[in-house]
Amino acid sequence: MAQITGTTYVEVEPDDHLGSLRSKLERAEGERIVVFVPRHVALLRNPVSLQLLRRIAASSGRHVLFQVQDAATRTLAREIGLPLVERRDGRMPSTAARGARAPAVPLRRIVTIGLVLLGVFVAGSLISASATVTLQPVTQMVSDSVVVTAAVGLSAVSPLEARVPGRLLETEMEVSERLTTTGTRKEPDATARGSIAFVSRVAESIVVSQGTRVATATGLQFQTMAPALLPPTSGARAVVAIESVTPGEVGNVAALSIDRTLDQSLAPKVAVLQEEATKGGTDKEVRLVGNEDLTRLRQQAQTRLRETAEQALKRLARSNESYYGESQRTVTVSESFDRQVGEVAPDIGLRLVAKTQAVAFQGSQVNAMIRERIEQDGQFKLVQDGLKTTPLEFSGRGDEWAAFRVAYSAELSPGLDIAAARSAVAGRQPAEARAYFKARLDLAKEPEITMSPPWLGTLPLIPARIEVRFASVAARPS
Repeated sequence: MAQITGTTYVEVEPDDHLGSLRSKLERAEGERIVVFVPRHVALLRNPVSLQLLRRIAASSGRHVLFQVQDAATRTLAREIGLPLVERRDGRMPSTAARGARAPAVPLRRIVTIGLVLLGVFVAGSLISASATVTLQPVTQMVSDSVVVTAAVGLSAVSPLEARVPGRLLETEMEVSERLTTTGTRKEPDATARGSIAFVSRVAESIVVSQGTRVATATGLQFQTMAPALLPPTSGARAVVAIESVTPGEVGNVAALSIDRTLDQSLAPKVAVLQEEATKGGTDKEVRLVGNEDLTRLRQQAQTRLRETAEQALKRLARSNESYYGESQRTVTVSESFDRQVGEVAPDIGLRLVAKTQAVAFQGSQVNAMIRERIEQDGQFKLVQDGLKTTPLEFSGRGDEWAAFRVAYSAELSPGLDIAAARSAVAGRQPAEARAYFKARLDLAKEPEITMSPPWLGTLPLIPARIEVRFASVAARPS
C-alpha cells in the first residue's frame, strides 16, 4: 500500500477475499484510492463479487477507482459500473507517474464529450428499452370432449378434423407353449394267459409245435407257448400254456371258450379242451390330443404373446408417446403344433410367430390440436396453463389409425391479435396503451405496464420489445 500525491494505491493479492479487500480499503488513507487488480485474480472474475466490491467501495465514503489489468475482468467491471482507471500495462504506476498531474482539459471539450455520451446513453436506452403489459381479462370455463384420431403419416395436427400425427409401433414375436392333453381312451396293455389240453383222436404220435394257433368260436386267437407231444394212443392228453395274440382285457375268456385249432393238419387228429378261464389281460387309459387341446393351447400362446408384445411395444414407444392397449393388433404369421388330433401323447406343444402393431401418439400434440381447435376462429384464447385434458375410452382402430375420446376443460379469455396490439401501442404513453386494451377486452382490472428503464415516458418504439401476457383471474363459468 502506498500514498503518493494525495492518491493511495492498494494492490489486490491472489489470495485476497472480499473481507481482506474491505480491510485494505478501511486502512487506506486519503480521499482518493486506486485499487490495482493484476492478472489471474480469480476472485474478481465473478460478477457477484464485483457487485459486492462496488458496494464496499461506495460505502467507504471516498473516491475509489479500479485499475484492472485483465481484459475480461475489465469488461465485466465496466458492465457492472465499477469506476475504472484506463491503464492496461499490468503494473502498479511508478512513483513519478503517481505524482504526475494530468493536463487541464478545456471546459467546452468536457461539455461536448458529456453531451455525446448522454446522447449515446439515451439512444442505447431507447433501443434496448422493453415493456411488459399484463392483462387480466374476465375469463370463462368450458368443458367438452372430442374424438381424436391418431393417423400414421400425418405430419401436423388438424384441428378441424381432430387428427394428430401417429406413429406405427410394430414388433414380431415368437412364443412356445405346452400343455397337458385332456383326451383319453383305453388301449390294450397286458396279455391274457392260460392253458389248454390237446386230446388225441387217433392212435398215432402227434407233435404240436410251439406257436400253434387255437381260437374261440368268435375268432379270438391264442398261441401255444411251448411244444407238446401226444403218445400213439387214442384219447392221450397233453396240456400246454397259451397266451392271447391280442393284448388287453379282450383276451380274458371263460372256460371252454377256446375249442379249436387253426392248424388244418392237426384239426382232424386232436380236440382242443379249455378247462380254465384265461386271465391277466388288462387295458390302460392313455391321454391323447383332442380338438379342445389345440384351442386351449392356441389361446394360452396368444395370451402370452400379447403380454410379451405389450412390453416390446412399450420399449419401442418414445418417452413422449402413449398408446391405448386396445389399439394393439396381432396377426399370426405362423403356428406349428408338434402333435396331431387323435395322437396319443401326454402333452402338446405350439410354436407361434405373430406380428403385433399399435398406433402411438404424443399427448402434447393432442393438447396443441385442442388448443388450436378452440382458438381457430379467433373468438377466444386460452389463458396460460388454462387447458386440462383427460383421456377417456378407446373408440376404434384401423390399419394405420387409432381413435379415442379426450375430455377437456379450458379457461378462455377474449381473443386478441398480439402482434397487432404490440404495433398499436409501440411508442405510446402508458395511459394511451391502457385505453387501447380496455377498449378491446373485458378486463377484470386496469392493465399493468412495467417499463425498463422505468424513467422512459413511452412504451418502446420496437414492437418486438413489448411483451403482452395474460394473467388468470377467478373464472366465470360458461
